Amino acid sequence: MSSDDNALQVCLLVQGTGIFDALNVLNAAERQFLLPGIFAPRTYGPEASVRSDIQDPCYGPLSLTRRFDICLILSSSSGFSMAKKAAPFSFDQCRERLTGLFAQTSLEISEAQIEQLTILLEMLNTWNAALNLTAIKDVDQMAILHILDSAAVCPVVRSVEGVKSVADVGTGAGFPGLVLAIMNPDLNFTLIDSVGKKLSFVRQVVTRLKLANVELINKRCEEIEHEPFDVIVSRAFAPLERMISWCLPLLDRSGRMVAMKANLEDSEIQDVPETVKIERIEELKVPELDARRQAVVLSHA
Repeated sequence: MSSDDNALQVCLLVQGTGIFDALNVLNAAERQFLLPGIFAPRTYGPEASVRSDIQDPCYGPLSLTRRFDICLILSSSSGFSMAKKAAPFSFDQCRERLTGLFAQTSLEISEAQIEQLTILLEMLNTWNAALNLTAIKDVDQMAILHILDSAAVCPVVRSVEGVKSVADVGTGAGFPGLVLAIMNPDLNFTLIDSVGKKLSFVRQVVTRLKLANVELINKRCEEIEHEPFDVIVSRAFAPLERMISWCLPLLDRSGRMVAMKANLEDSEIQDVPETVKIERIEELKVPELDARRQAVVLSHA
């Protein structure tokens, strides 16, 4: 860590509106006080390309050749302050907690998948301190409201005959898409969001967990050109009618759209356009969640 000017000299690579990739060339002791992003010594300033022989503490050799767009100088004191925002995290306790929560469901999950979900929570807790990815700060609540809430829709997705491709529209920090991708390695997932900073986090999770069945799209739905998906799933980011108008063009003619809703109003059902059919509304059971969760399954009319 540089002692010059009592400051950390940080180069932060940004693509569009979000961080593109994480590159940390500091040692492990220094790294714990830094925020996720692109970190490099001051000699690699905004006009310098990233060297291909740099070793990352987590991911090993990197071969990035893109240029830095922004050079950010972060003082040591502010770095420590922001790092302290992350909630305390015990990996073993979190793994045991997830194991106990899944035991309260009928969902099938392996120890390896529990391990991956624990890493996901650990990364979410760390990155959330920097990027404000979710309003939920408590790790236990993250486990219930993000991991288990996302996992609850898994049987609905699997129930679609012949499903191979799944899109998560408005994935945010990767929910439910990342959880479903971990639990269903035989399916292909496309996680879509227009907010670059959130997808920068999702990209790091995909890299860390080596999720070969996940691709990311940083665009609005109406801007996307893609092969139609067998299933489109979303934790409702808008009223049902608007979700349908954005997602339906991306849905295969024989596919299903699964809208996860917390407070489904009768008016939303009445406003569903005639171009779609509501096949069923399923109650989702999330352990230790005292709130209603439903999945609205729709198809082309």
